[in-house]
Amino acid sequence: MWNVTTANLKFFKGANKVYPLTFTEDEAVVDITNWVVLFTVKAKMDDTDAEASISHDIGINKDYEHTNPTAGESAISLGAVDTNLTPGNYYYDITIKKDAGDVVPIVGGILTVIQRVTLRNT
Repeated sequence: MWNVTTANLKFFKGANKVYPLTFTEDEAVVDITNWVVLFTVKAKMDDTDAEASISHDIGINKDYEHTNPTAGESAISLGAVDTNLTPGNYYYDITIKKDAGDVVPIVGGILTVIQRVTLRNT
């Protein structure tokens, strides 16, 4: 049984950020080898997926690979290009597409991009 939860995320504009994910069911790890994890960030809830500010597909032959799929481990890795968004609030969700084809949202909420104060590199 998958429960959809709400969690708010934050990161600094232009910073690298990794969100590790571990999938379990009844406290046992789930093999996610053939799953796809979909991470989508939008400025407006009614934006189309094509208008998403960030869109990553994680899984076999996708944008990114799972970190350890047989142990139920994956990660959403965001680079400086991904996080170089206008500071403010966005909407996001993480959805899974299971190997049987079921598409299930698992978490979503507000993602806040924070303006960096220090911009120098030295």
